[in-house]
Amino acid sequence: MGEWVKETLSRLKGVGASAAGVSAKVSKVKDVEGSASVVASRGAVRHLMDYSFGLEFKVVSGGGEGGGGEDGGEEGDGEAPAATKPLTVCKGTLSYSEVTCAKAGSIAIGDVAHSFKSAPAADAKVSALAAVDALKESVHAVLVAFDDEYRTAKRL
Repeated sequence: MGEWVKETLSRLKGVGASAAGVSAKVSKVKDVEGSASVVASRGAVRHLMDYSFGLEFKVVSGGGEGGGGEDGGEEGDGEAPAATKPLTVCKGTLSYSEVTCAKAGSIAIGDVAHSFKSAPAADAKVSALAAVDALKESVHAVLVAFDDEYRTAKRL
């Protein structure tokens, strides 16, 4: 069960969000630790999970529409020569210290801390933080979908 969860959490790589003219995207899932199990007791099935992990992210500005692209943007080489290369605003890590199953049908996400490997410039800090907050919301939506899949999958 634990390997399936770790494998599924690796899908967070590539999740992105935009805000305030910049885009943030998860570039790496790291340090996944924890356990998951499905327990049947007294006629009730319980899905237990307790994980922590880190997500490395990159915030970029510019670079045409969408801000993060799906595959890296080789497609527009001949089509849009005037497009600018995205400018890296900052890089950092989101640390999820506790992701657990709360009650039936909900996931509980503890503190989510962010730290910068390369901090944004003073004039870009507000927009970078807005993009990081939007990224947290996107990750939360993916984790809710993951929890739904975990609860409905037949893995006993």
